[in-house]
Amino acid sequence: KDLCPIISCVLTVNVPNETKTCDRCGRVGDGTPTLVCNQSLLGSTRNEGWLCYPRLNRLVAFDGSLLHAVVPGIPSEVLGEDEDG
Repeated sequence: KDLCPIISCVLTVNVPNETKTCDRCGRVGDGTPTLVCNQSLLGSTRNEGWLCYPRLNRLVAFDGSLLHAVVPGIPSEVLGEDEDG
């Protein structure tokens, strides 16, 4: 029996550095996107996916059986107090 939800949702309630905008694509902030694939635990024959970048109060809803994840960002280097910077 299927144990997948009917619908999965992602609600953006905060966007880091919301005042920052990409000149090339218009993306707002430093938030990382949610990846929604057309693959599911129930099976799939194709491999496609969609990226949804965060915007304040954006709600993304999709078929609950689809696999999804947050794409990790590129970490910023953090210098310790004992390191030269």
